Amino acid sequence: KAIVTDIVYVPLITDFLKSAQDQGLKIVDGLGMLLHQAVPGFAHWFGQRPRVTAELRALIEADLFQVKS
Repeated sequence: KAIVTDIVYVPLITDFLKSAQDQGLKIVDGLGMLLHQAVPGFAHWFGQRPRVTAELRALIEADLFQVKS
């Protein structure tokens, strides 16, 4: 067994991850890395260290993948 990861977050599921998923492997997309690497910058600029939560991830996903008109 293996875990396959990709740092790309748009598209969330890349062809690489889809291929791994189709083979029954666990996959990790790049959105988590984006969120976690943003924490130090946010803390520097705003003086508060944000928590990376499932709710935050859902908000970012909704914003990234909304249909733009």
